Amino acid sequence: KGKTKKLALNKTNGKTIATMYGNQCEDWVGKRITMFPTTTDVGGETKECIRVRPGIPKAEAESK
Repeated sequence: KGKTKKLALNKTNGKTIATMYGNQCEDWVGKRITMFPTTTDVGGETKECIRVRPGIPKAEAESK
């Protein structure tokens, strides 16, 4: 929380961010997202992963 970090996007997270901020990834720079740990099924195995929570975080939504 409160730290700048990089996130390599997979298709699922990219689509979630696109629904919040549009399809032009250049427009995503500096925008806030909320990430959360979860699991996903990969080849019949459950793996830990990070997902982007749908919806613009409150602090970002209030500044618009």
